[in-house]
Amino acid sequence: MTHYSRLFALSLTLSVPIACDKAVDDQVKTTGAQVKAANEINAANEKAAEEDRAAKASEEKTIAAADANFAKLRADYRTETQTRLGDLDRKVTALDKRSTAGVDARLAAIHTQRTQFDTDFAALGSATESTWDAQKAALDKKLSDMNALADQSNPGGWDHRTY
Repeated sequence: MTHYSRLFALSLTLSVPIACDKAVDDQVKTTGAQVKAANEINAANEKAAEEDRAAKASEEKTIAAADANFAKLRADYRTETQTRLGDLDRKVTALDKRSTAGVDARLAAIHTQRTQFDTDFAALGSATESTWDAQKAALDKKLSDMNALADQSNPGGWDHRTY
């Protein structure tokens, strides 16, 4: 029996290094897999970050273009309205030269409305994109109303276009 014990001990001694080598190989494979996974995660994170940066840059360009368009819309409206106000002022000047009761009443109404219009027009500079349309529509109506007053025919047959 001692012969078998020695044989068993010898086989056990020879198998221990093989088991150790297998454990080391498994550890090397595990470490390699962890490194590979970490590299793939880092690459995916970098790709996502790059896509996020590209999306933000595109969004910023879109916002800048919208801001520029709104600024142009605002400037164009101011220019157009200044021209229309100049036309109204010429009509009012012509009415001022003509002094009758009907004209005087219209002039007083126009001057009152014009003062309010100037205040509202100055406030348009601080209009946001969400309030722009409503403020612009109100100003357009006030300007049309003033022009309608200035264009009313005079009971005496006077027409401002003849001046």
